[in-house]
Amino acid sequence: MKYLYNPPEIIKKLFSDFYWNTTLNKVLLTFDDGPNPGTTEKILKKLSEEKIKALFFCVGDNVQKYPELIEQIKVEGHTFGNHTFNHKILKTLTNEEKDYQISSVNNLFVDKFNINLKYFRPSHGKFQLSTQSLMKKHDLKNVMWSLLTYDYKNE
Repeated sequence: MKYLYNPPEIIKKLFSDFYWNTTLNKVLLTFDDGPNPGTTEKILKKLSEEKIKALFFCVGDNVQKYPELIEQIKVEGHTFGNHTFNHKILKTLTNEEKDYQISSVNNLFVDKFNINLKYFRPSHGKFQLSTQSLMKKHDLKNVMWSLLTYDYKNE
């Protein structure tokens, strides 16, 4: 199975505002789709044991369901990112729906946890040309990945 994710250079140039790779010779460990009971606690325990900080791209619906997990992630000093409210693929939505998917998560973090989100990752990694202007509108930086573990396949 191929784990490296390296889109063509033309894509990286077209979406030059996105974070594609680090320039700091460091690893950024990220987790998507949470928080989820059972999984998030195990991840936090391992990160704590190894003294590692990570970036959690959270789905707004899960944030509403499990605010205690957000508090736990926050207390342990990790960073948060926006991963849409319902894990919808943005390119399938109207402009109003896209705005809702992003702004509702940003507002939820500010209102409930006093956290201003700075980072975004599109659901399933799917984006389009308008994603850049959407990021500017919501003052977010899009963060992609360079290694894909295919953990969603549950193998």
